[in-house]
Amino acid sequence: MRSPALRSLRIPRLLRIGQGVPATVASLAELTERPARYLAIHSGTASATGYGARVVSEAHRAGLDVQELVAAGNSDESVHAVVAGIASVRPDVVVGVGGGRLLDV
Repeated sequence: MRSPALRSLRIPRLLRIGQGVPATVASLAELTERPARYLAIHSGTASATGYGARVVSEAHRAGLDVQELVAAGNSDESVHAVVAGIASVRPDVVVGVGGGRLLDV
């Protein structure tokens, strides 16, 4: 698949930068006024800290409806896989956990 010559970027309405699993999970519930479906996108085992998986695990323990998607890389194929995952899950909130490759995607 060829990449288009032009690309668009929609800036999120909210970009929250924080540190610590408990604070991150607590802030998820503040993002909506009703129970919501979340999709957490993270780098899986490629992360030395495992932070994304820890956030998902803590969110489940807190009773939040969170599904997860692992971004395999920052290639066009990875971007398409993330787009397809978002379309499939149809979350109310997409949460990117991590930095580097995840921000690229």
